[in-house]
Amino acid sequence: MRFTAIAVVGLSICLTSSAGCSPKTARLEMPFPKARQEYPTVLTRREPAPEQWSRAMADPPGTDRFFYTSGDLRLRAWSGKPKLHEGKLPAIVFLHDGFVFLPDDWKSCQIFLDAGFFVMCPTYRGENGNPGHFEMFWGEVDDIRAAVKYLAEKESRVDPERIYVFGHGTGGNLAALVSMYDDQEIQLTASCGGLYPYTIFSKWRQHLPFDGRNPRERQLRTLAGNTEWLKHPHFAYMGDQDELIESIPTFQAEVAETKAPVTITTLAGDHEMSLKVAMRAFVKEITDYEKKKGR
Repeated sequence: MRFTAIAVVGLSICLTSSAGCSPKTARLEMPFPKARQEYPTVLTRREPAPEQWSRAMADPPGTDRFFYTSGDLRLRAWSGKPKLHEGKLPAIVFLHDGFVFLPDDWKSCQIFLDAGFFVMCPTYRGENGNPGHFEMFWGEVDDIRAAVKYLAEKESRVDPERIYVFGHGTGGNLAALVSMYDDQEIQLTASCGGLYPYTIFSKWRQHLPFDGRNPRERQLRTLAGNTEWLKHPHFAYMGDQDELIESIPTFQAEVAETKAPVTITTLAGDHEMSLKVAMRAFVKEITDYEKKKGR
């Protein structure tokens, strides 16, 4: 793969073919949040998320539907609590796969509910009938940060010092991006099938809301090349039959170099089959973490 490294006002990126570039050659020279502020995305289309959603969709059984605010956007979310609980609860913000939240996404959360967690499933701008436009891993990061803030400040059933984030697929990539901000009441984050290389954007070429030829736009939408800016430990799970399994060696090499708090674990199964195993593994990590904290 041929590429030419270039720098744009302090932002180290790479100019590549549509195949993408190696994270090792695409390092930010400033913290990730600052880079996003100084080099904001330029949307080339302003449309809803590309997946279908019906306003007639019933609320998943056992959930409460509510709205939270991100900037000037009022966004849908669903939440649920374990059957047996007392006092303030630990919480998990579950970030769905794909570009729309569906009832089946809530079914996956039963593992977290059974483990005693309060669960919130936020939706983002431009999806599920929400206002705003689909930005593919840009403004959606702000929405998730706002969802966490909502839990910490307005949900009386949640312990604000025990909030965790878990994402599947696209949600996993978002969980990793959120990990690079230090202004959140987040303890740990995790992903399943969410370690995205630069090549992922060629897969969605027809849906890109930005110029996919611009390396800066890709650089600021994935964890690749940005691990040194992580502020929260991230547990990355990947099924050994997941199509993204080939991205693991590159990420492992980068993490070894940056010494970032990323733990990469390969599990049995494909993108879907590995999900429940990953969720249970993350529950164990949280349990061990809270024991060390004396909780």
